[in-house]
Amino acid sequence: MKTRMLVALAVCGLLVGSVQAAVIPSTVSSVSYDYDQMLKVTTNATTLTFWSDAGVWVKDRPITWSSPSVSPSALGPADFVVNDQYKPAVEITRHPLWLYPLPANGNANWISTSAFGSTPDVDTNSGLYAIMLYDNQGNETIQGALVDLYFTADNFLGGNGASALYFNGEAVTAANNGLWGNFETAALQLFKNQYDLHFSVDLTPGQNWLYLDATSFFGPAGVIFAGEVNFATVTSERIPEPVSMSLLAAGAVGLLIRRKR
Repeated sequence: MKTRMLVALAVCGLLVGSVQAAVIPSTVSSVSYDYDQMLKVTTNATTLTFWSDAGVWVKDRPITWSSPSVSPSALGPADFVVNDQYKPAVEITRHPLWLYPLPANGNANWISTSAFGSTPDVDTNSGLYAIMLYDNQGNETIQGALVDLYFTADNFLGGNGASALYFNGEAVTAANNGLWGNFETAALQLFKNQYDLHFSVDLTPGQNWLYLDATSFFGPAGVIFAGEVNFATVTSERIPEPVSMSLLAAGAVGLLIRRKR
């Protein structure tokens, strides 16, 4: 019975993990001492690597045609709350004309709002993709976190007056008409180039979300991306005064003598 419960819990854990985007952290720590201030200072340089997979959340957006009379609805605060309007994105087999693999990260896969994303004769919805980059359980506000994002999309990110990227609901890029998409390339190079954006954000207490607003004019739709977030945290603690350290050492010696007796 106990074994069955453990197996069930393990399966539940896998299901929960399957709807979390691939975000892999790595941290390098360095320690220094400020003896004038009697402080031990620890600096943690952290890199979060992320990429597109079926764990990314997505919310359908109305199909955006090239006609100026039809444009995506404006995004509001409710759009940046990942709730029951969002669903896990679908990993799809790339369209033959799409870039693959993504040069920046070979783990990244093309994702879409549905399994029909790469089907040539099916119109697929645009999508607002959400990636939970960092869960700041330490409740720290980390200024100047640097984000490197590499991507391509069918048709592009942003456009028709909408921004391409949002962080915690705030626009990262200015509203534009497809500046961040593949339409700035020659026709023979559509969907075959990797684009890159580099920007700075502040990590706030709680969950920190990156949103990509992918626009589809018609036909196949999808996006592939990867990136890194780099930031540092610094903590300090008091170094025990020499008298205190001597007392601690004397106490330890006393305990050893008593134990031998």
